[in-house]
Amino acid sequence: MTSNRIRLIIYVALIATLGGSARALCETTEFPVARDLWVSSAGGEEHGNNGGAPRLKLKGYQEFSLLDFDLDSLRGKKIKSARLLVTLAGEERLYRTAVGTISEEWTEGTGANYERQDGSSSFAMRAEPDVPWFTSSDFLNARGEYSDLTSVIFSEGGSIWSHADVAKPSEGRQMIEVAPEIVTSRLYGFSYGFVLFDDQGTELKRDGEVVEL
Repeated sequence: MTSNRIRLIIYVALIATLGGSARALCETTEFPVARDLWVSSAGGEEHGNNGGAPRLKLKGYQEFSLLDFDLDSLRGKKIKSARLLVTLAGEERLYRTAVGTISEEWTEGTGANYERQDGSSSFAMRAEPDVPWFTSSDFLNARGEYSDLTSVIFSEGGSIWSHADVAKPSEGRQMIEVAPEIVTSRLYGFSYGFVLFDDQGTELKRDGEVVEL
């Protein structure tokens, strides 16, 4: 189930000839989510699929999300900047958030509540129950098992990423900056979507020498 809580807003640089002189213009296009998947690395949940969930979840390394958009209409255009517009599900807000490419294809699935679903993607497998995310011997662990989703995101497997501090919510929504090269990579087939990750981790409140979780 694709989320209606996220939109990708692209700002495209155009060159128009007006009165015999070239002039730079900016075109803004908004894209809805085409597919999405929330995964979990927590014990007992790493093989679960949440592709049918109506929301996405970010919780540091433990839980994060994959997204994709149909960007074909942008071919041949220069991407000036991009932002993800996120509608929050509750009072919790995003702080520093990372967005990156995914260097292997994935399957959204229709699962919920960490359901194991053959053929669908999870944190542990590109396709459950036994198709790994990456099969290079460089990613074999001590038990001879191939690596999980982390082998194809955040600089692994040829992926790229960026992060930014997210501005305070406005009317229950937040904007997340996305590096243009991440969008371009997806547009021209060097990536299979976007990974969205809470890069801040645990928030601490400090009052002098007192730190409160």
